Amino acid sequence: MLEINAIDKMHRLEGQEISAIAIVQRVTDDGYLIKIVEADLEIIGKPYLICQEEFLLGDVVSVTGVCELYNGATNPGEFSYMDYMKSCGNFFYVDGAAELSQTVLSWNLRLWARLCQMSGTITSWAKGIIEELYGENAPVVKGMILGDTDSMNAAELAMYRTAGIGHYFAVSGLHIGLLAGGIAWVFGLIGIGHKGKSVAVTVSVAVLLTLCGFTPSSIRAAFMLGMAALARLLYRRSDTVTAVALSAGIALAINPYLVYNSGFILSHGAIMTFAILNSKIVLPITRRLGERKQKIASIIAGPVLFWLATAPMSGKIFGSVATYGILSNLLCSGLLTVAFGLALGSLAVGGVWLGAGRVLAQVTAMVISLVKSICQWIVGLPLPEIIGIKATFLGYALVLLPVLGLSLRHVAGKEQRLESHRWIAACLVVPAFICSFVTVAKVWNSPKMRATYLSVGQGDSAVMEFRNGAVMVVDGSTQYYGTRLLDYLQSRNIRHVDAVVLSHGHLDHGGGLLELMDLALDGKISIGKVYLSKVDETDIARDLGQKANDLGVDVVWLGAGDSFNVAGNKVDVLWPVERHEALIDENNYSLVLRLQVGQDSFIFTGDIESQVESFIIDYVGPCDVLKVAHHGSSTSTQGDFLKATMPEIALISVGSNSYGHPSSDTLYRLNQAGSYIHVTKESGALVVETNGNGCRIVNWKGLWELRN
Repeated sequence: MLEINAIDKMHRLEGQEISAIAIVQRVTDDGYLIKIVEADLEIIGKPYLICQEEFLLGDVVSVTGVCELYNGATNPGEFSYMDYMKSCGNFFYVDGAAELSQTVLSWNLRLWARLCQMSGTITSWAKGIIEELYGENAPVVKGMILGDTDSMNAAELAMYRTAGIGHYFAVSGLHIGLLAGGIAWVFGLIGIGHKGKSVAVTVSVAVLLTLCGFTPSSIRAAFMLGMAALARLLYRRSDTVTAVALSAGIALAINPYLVYNSGFILSHGAIMTFAILNSKIVLPITRRLGERKQKIASIIAGPVLFWLATAPMSGKIFGSVATYGILSNLLCSGLLTVAFGLALGSLAVGGVWLGAGRVLAQVTAMVISLVKSICQWIVGLPLPEIIGIKATFLGYALVLLPVLGLSLRHVAGKEQRLESHRWIAACLVVPAFICSFVTVAKVWNSPKMRATYLSVGQGDSAVMEFRNGAVMVVDGSTQYYGTRLLDYLQSRNIRHVDAVVLSHGHLDHGGGLLELMDLALDGKISIGKVYLSKVDETDIARDLGQKANDLGVDVVWLGAGDSFNVAGNKVDVLWPVERHEALIDENNYSLVLRLQVGQDSFIFTGDIESQVESFIIDYVGPCDVLKVAHHGSSTSTQGDFLKATMPEIALISVGSNSYGHPSSDTLYRLNQAGSYIHVTKESGALVVETNGNGCRIVNWKGLWELRN
C-alpha cells in the first residue's frame, strides 16, 4: 500500500509548480545540492534542487520551479535511477532556481542547517589536506577515507572493482572498526580511561560519518559499534547477528525504500552472512586446531567468507563477480588496512604539521602503489570477472539459504557443537537439489525463442535468444543508447553473439553495434558473424566491417534472395536488390529480414520507405511480429503492406524526436489492421516469447498478456 500511495503521489506531483524553502546541503559535481524542507505543496520524501548559483553550505534559500520525476528503467538489465533515488528518500526533484532567503526556520531545521555548514567545513578541510599531502594519489585516498570516488580515474576504479577490492572505497564497518580501534589504542597508550576513550571514539566516528555523507553501510557499522559499546557497559556479550537485524529493522522503518539501495543490501546482507558462516561453521572447526593454526585459519577464512558473503549479492546487483576476489582480499586486505590507518594518521597529523603529515603520506603512497600493482596483475589473469550473474538463483541457494537455516538455528538457541557435518551438508545439498530441479524445469519449459525489442530512444535494437543458447542482435541504436544493449546482454549472461546484423549504416541503428565490437576487441564478448546490407556504402557499415575484420570475424554482405540460419531457424532476406531506383534514399539500404521460428514469423524492416514496401509486397507474407519501419514514419507502413503482412503485434521503436514519429496516420493504419501496437517511448522494452506455435507478449516487469 505504501508503494502504491507513493507512486500515486509522485505522478500527481509531476509537472506541478512549487515554491519552497530549502537548505544548501552539499556540493556535488553537478552543482549545489539543495534539500527542500518546506513547500506550498504536499510533498513526499525529501526532494532536491541542483543549481549552479554560488551558496555556502547551510544557507537558507527560497526555491521556485517545477516538480519532475527521476528516470526509471525501461529495459531489462538497465539501472533504474528512480528506484535508487527512492532508496535515498527522494521521489522527485525540482527543476528551477534558488536565491537566498531571510526566512526563519524552526529550531530543528536551524540545527540541520548548522550541521550542513559544519559538514561542509570539515569535508572541505579534509579534502584540502589530502590534496596537499598526496597530489596525484589524492583521489584514491579520498576514496578510502571519505568514500568519495567521483575524482578517481574511472579505469583505475574499475580495475579495483574487477580485482574484488572495490568495497574498500565505500566507508563501511572495516573503516569504522579501524578508526574506533585506533582511537581506543592511542588513548589507552596515554592513559585515558574507558569513558574518555568512549567519548573520543564517538566523536571520531561522528566526524567520519559526516565526511562520508551518512551512507547506509557507514550508519550500519556505527550502529553496530554502538550496540557493542552498550553491551559492554551493561556487561553483556555483543551479538553481531542481533545488531545487524536491529540496524536493518530500524533503517527500513525510517525508509522502507532502502530495499532498493545496493549499499544497504550489500552492507547488511554481507555482514549477516559473514557473521553466521563464521560463528556457525568456521569457529566450531577452527576450535579443534592449535592456537597458531587458528590464527592462520582465521586469516585465510576472512577473505573466503567475505567473498562467499558478497558474491551472490554483487552478482545480483552489479551483474558481475570478481573471479579472484578471495586471492585479492588475501593479498591486499592487510595492506589496505595499513594504508587506511596511515592515511587517517596523515590527515590528523597533517592538519597540525604538514611536514610530519607528508612523511606518513609518502609511506601510504608506497603501500597504495603496491596494492595497485597486485590488482593490475590479478586483472591481467584469465577471466578476472564472471559477468552476467544477475539471475543466479543457484548462488543465492548455496550461500544465503544455508545462512537462513543457520540463522534460525541461532535464534532458536540451539548452540550444540557441530560434531558431525550433516547439518552443513544438508544446508548445501538440499538447496543444490532444489536448484537443479528448478534449473532443469526452467530449461525444459523455456521458449524456443525470446525476442527483446529494447527501448533505446530514437533508434532500433532487438535481441533474439534461442533455446540452445544462440543469440542474434539486430541493430544497436546510437552509441549513447547502445549501453542499454550492452547492459541487457550482461544482465542475460550473454558472452557470445552468433549473429550481429546491421540493417543500415545510420547512427541510430549502428552506433551501439560499434560499441559492441569494441567490447569484443577487449575480449569481453565474442562474435560469430556480422551481416551487412550489400548496397550499404555508409561510413558506419564500413567501420563495422573493418572492426569485424580486425577481430577475424566473417562479414557477410546480404541481398534479396539470400538467407542464413541461426540455431536452425531460417532468416530470409527480402531486400535490398541492387540498382533499384529506391536506393537514392539511404533509408532504403535497409535489410528486410523474415525470421521463421516454427509457425511464427518476425519481420525486421529497418527504415524502409513505401517504395520498398511496394516492391516486396507480393512475397513478404503474413507475420506475427512486425518491427514497424522508420520509427512509425508516415512514409512507411502503408495500407497495402499491412494487408499483406497482417501483423498480430506491431512494435514501434521510437524516442523523443522532432520528426513527429510515430505518425498519427501510421497509428491509425495499424489500428485498422487490428494489430497490438507497442511504442517503446511510452512503455519501454517489449519481450515476445514463442514456442513456434503462438507468441506471448511479456512485459519485462512481469506483466503477461497472451496472444495466439
